[in-house]
Amino acid sequence: MAAASPSSLTYAYALYDLGRSLRLAGDPKAAVSVLYQRLKIPNQTETVRLELQQALQALGQQSVQHGGAVPGHSPGGSPGHSGQAPGHSGGAGLPGVPGHDGHHGGHGDHSG
Repeated sequence: MAAASPSSLTYAYALYDLGRSLRLAGDPKAAVSVLYQRLKIPNQTETVRLELQQALQALGQQSVQHGGAVPGHSPGGSPGHSGQAPGHSGGAGLPGVPGHDGHHGGHGDHSG
């Protein structure tokens, strides 16, 4: 990610993909940190919020399994965000973006 400008869409997509990958790899704490950074970029924010919600839920489940609370996060997360379909991407695979092959789609908030 060091080669991409933080204001570029490539950087935004990389943050989303990293956050999602961290969650899927079982590291929701790191995923939450990355996805909060990603939310600061006003592009497909609804998709990012949904992924962040999943990471927060995973962090809460991990915390419950280990007998602790999740600091700074209320149980249940944000109302109205129940999750997202598998394979949904906040950036990877958008057509017309160099380095993205289009296999993930690119759904979400396109309002800017």
